[in-house]
Amino acid sequence: MVAITGGYLFNYIGFPAGAIVGAIFSIILLNFATDKAIYPRVLKTIVQLLAGCYIGSKMTSQVLSEIPKLMAPLGVLVIELFFMAFVTAYIIHKLTKLNFATALFSSIPGGITEMSIISEEMGLDTPKIVLMHTCRIIAVLAILPSLVRFFNFH
Repeated sequence: MVAITGGYLFNYIGFPAGAIVGAIFSIILLNFATDKAIYPRVLKTIVQLLAGCYIGSKMTSQVLSEIPKLMAPLGVLVIELFFMAFVTAYIIHKLTKLNFATALFSSIPGGITEMSIISEEMGLDTPKIVLMHTCRIIAVLAILPSLVRFFNFH
């Protein structure tokens, strides 16, 4: 109930990605106050199913028909993302002594839900990964719209 309330509140006030950020912050506050926030195991499967439904629903025939035109940019994007993620992960690993896999999952720009689900399955340090992604998302949401407006990137 705490996560739902926080998610709805952040959504209501118009916070970017309000549902997930509000849920995260409300559970963090609950954990700080009581150290009793729990995540029932059955929810893990439900969240994975819902994430799969959401991602699958975005893959329409129109989206898939665009793939041939996007092959070269997609190739460059994937290579660049992996290169930068590995470099960043190496730096994080050396500076923080996080294991390399946790540093890599913290560095790769994936969705917070997907990264947390997969990292949990792999036995990585999911709370640190979620923290890094939450900070990244908040920074991007706070800074990117202003940069786009400032440089008129429409």
